[in-house]
Amino acid sequence: MNDASVHHFPINEVKPALERNLVQFVRKPEFITGIQVTKVNIHDVAQWCKGVVIDHDTNHFILVPVINPKTHTASRAYIGAWVVQTDKGVFRVYRSKDLNRGFERID
Repeated sequence: MNDASVHHFPINEVKPALERNLVQFVRKPEFITGIQVTKVNIHDVAQWCKGVVIDHDTNHFILVPVINPKTHTASRAYIGAWVVQTDKGVFRVYRSKDLNRGFERID
């Protein structure tokens, strides 16, 4: 199905009979555990996530085993990035600002 064949109705244009059957949902919370990559812990973090440390001149990063990365950099944890593990055991990489935008720290 392509976007041209789909018509999205604004909520105020829904027919009254259909409106009675609309149901709202909210995304379930996702709990993650993570650690920020530093020059000191890069090898330990790589071991934890079963990744590989890549050294390119002065550019060091962990190649993290991310499932279905959207870009080639989505699996690269550079110094300052966060490697997180979801409650399903899946690893992801976040920049600090993206992690803080999408998650709230709990202690």
